[in-house]
Amino acid sequence: MMPREDSKKKPRRSKDTDLIAVIKAGDTPSKSDRSDRSLSSPEYSINPEIEGIRLSIEAERAAELAEKEKEAENAANEILNLVAAAELDRPLAEIGYLFSHQKEAVKWLLAHRTGGIYRGGILADDMGLGKTLSALVAARAMAKIHGCPIFVICPASLKDNWLREAAKAGAAIEVFSWAKMPKALESQKYLVIAMKPTMHRMKRASELKN
Repeated sequence: MMPREDSKKKPRRSKDTDLIAVIKAGDTPSKSDRSDRSLSSPEYSINPEIEGIRLSIEAERAAELAEKEKEAENAANEILNLVAAAELDRPLAEIGYLFSHQKEAVKWLLAHRTGGIYRGGILADDMGLGKTLSALVAARAMAKIHGCPIFVICPASLKDNWLREAAKAGAAIEVFSWAKMPKALESQKYLVIAMKPTMHRMKRASELKN
């Protein structure tokens, strides 16, 4: 019985033989060739100008973010300093301590700022809840930190009342008739406490006059 041809064992080629054949044929580039080819490929090339612009933009964004964080930190510290200067837990002359809602009103007034400028706030509590005292305590803190005088705009009939309340709050205020306000008022830093109806009437009268 003759053996089948396909059952004959084919001679085995060693791995070294295959490797030599491939190298001779030049089919497999060396590692350095592959590296050079990938670096020179347009797909992987880096434009120095574009890369420089990207890094510059990232640096600007990081600087802007750091500046905003610093501004926020400074604003928070300023508010904390103002609240501390208000001494909300210190008893006031004749009346004792502020009520909790008055303390919250003072904190709100001191934190009411936009873009680093105090643009004022309106206390709209009901009559008899101590709006005058809350406003004066907040004003006293701002005057202490910023060194600005406090001016109160109110009807002439309420001047004495404001002076009494200011004495209780320990706030030094100056009371003037609107027509006799000092000329230097517009050119210096100051804090104004105004009753809205009175302020509105005076503003309207000034507009009509001009």
